[in-house]
Amino acid sequence: MEYFWIKYRRLDGQPVGNGHSASRSEVLNQADEAHAVIEVDEDATAKVPVEINGQVFEVNVPSLDVVRRTFARRIDQAALERTADPFASDHAMKLAEARAFLFDRTEPTPMLDAEAGAAGTDIDTLAPLVIERAEAATAHRIAVNAKRIAAKQAIEAAQNVPAIVAAGVVDWEVE
Repeated sequence: MEYFWIKYRRLDGQPVGNGHSASRSEVLNQADEAHAVIEVDEDATAKVPVEINGQVFEVNVPSLDVVRRTFARRIDQAALERTADPFASDHAMKLAEARAFLFDRTEPTPMLDAEAGAAGTDIDTLAPLVIERAEAATAHRIAVNAKRIAAKQAIEAAQNVPAIVAAGVVDWEVE
């Protein structure tokens, strides 16, 4: 496995080099007193045209866009981990049954019947709770998504590596 990295100046956060290593310890060995290293998800080499004495050369430079993409993907993954529901289809069916039942108490409710039986309660008690839990879960997903969007906007606006890293630190706690 290859580990890609960008080395940047601790003083101003500007990239000064990049590369790849066979191990994480090799990545960490790139750091020194004046420079820090951050692991990224892909090769961070960008080719930039530079004109010298009328001739244009392509120079390899470390790309902040790679750092931005890496942290944006990490933000997306973290948000997904906080909102993923492996039982989403079951929860959607129970919510539909609960709403239908509260509208017309003659509607069939096999999912709610099973849960009410297992929980030792009745559907009249369970249906409003199912709706309440669904609304709370929706509010949670909305709050996490808002934090995800704000973090990705901050990452995009950041002008150096430490600012990108800082923008990628999200307090995911929601009420």
